[in-house]
Amino acid sequence: MALSGFVQLDTIHDTDAIGAPCQFITATIPTDGGTPAEGADGQTNFCVNTSRLTFESRTPTKLGRLKTFISVDLFGDALSTSPELRMRQAYDEAVSRKESRT
Repeated sequence: MALSGFVQLDTIHDTDAIGAPCQFITATIPTDGGTPAEGADGQTNFCVNTSRLTFESRTPTKLGRLKTFISVDLFGDALSTSPELRMRQAYDEAVSRKESRT
């Protein structure tokens, strides 16, 4: 079994209101009268959206080796700092004993 990937933490500080805490999307910046809830007095956000995790296994069976691969990331909504687990790839692959001998 193998577990791999990487974790990336982005720290963003805005001195004024901004509507997209994890990306710079100019259309979401309030242009008039931002409220403290929108971050008008400044806000700091932490995002792990670009992080990726991978799981891989190789299991011997009577018929041959079974390889399983699963890759996920945490790319969430740009308007939120809450990551969402998203499947990137998932597959399995069987290698028969006859194929592995050649």
